[in-house]
Amino acid sequence: MAIVAEPADRSGLVNVPLAPDRLVVIVPPRQPISVNANGALSFGEILNHRLIAVREKASLTQFISRIAWEMGRKPLYRIHLDGFEGVARMVEAGAGIAIVPASAASRYSAFIRYQTVPIEDPRAGNMLYLCARDIEQLPNHARELFGHLEQYVRTMGDPVSP
Repeated sequence: MAIVAEPADRSGLVNVPLAPDRLVVIVPPRQPISVNANGALSFGEILNHRLIAVREKASLTQFISRIAWEMGRKPLYRIHLDGFEGVARMVEAGAGIAIVPASAASRYSAFIRYQTVPIEDPRAGNMLYLCARDIEQLPNHARELFGHLEQYVRTMGDPVSP
């Protein structure tokens, strides 16, 4: 059982949409960055900067690389790290900018300084999914948790698309 973001391959898994979690850009607190009239950045503009990213095999990093490839570009990765906290700390230090889920940007902004900038592109919309290969094969406690989360989503109504 896992919670995964939309770019991940979920084929062959039971999928329950949980919540939207858009991608955003975090930039150093004192780094001037040119945003468009809506106060946002496009992927094309983001790719003009040195990027701090999670490890190369992470679905988010592969997603960014795929978008760059579709645009005929190559991302300028400065460093790959194991988690979003390390990414946020490198951004705070001025090493570059990063694309992260809005939930991570919100979580670390309480103790790490950076600016959060929206991404103006439909591909920046992420949905989080609760997944399992086979619910019946899960241990009892995991099957109960899966059921509770699935019921919670049904009670709250369909998650709003990002």
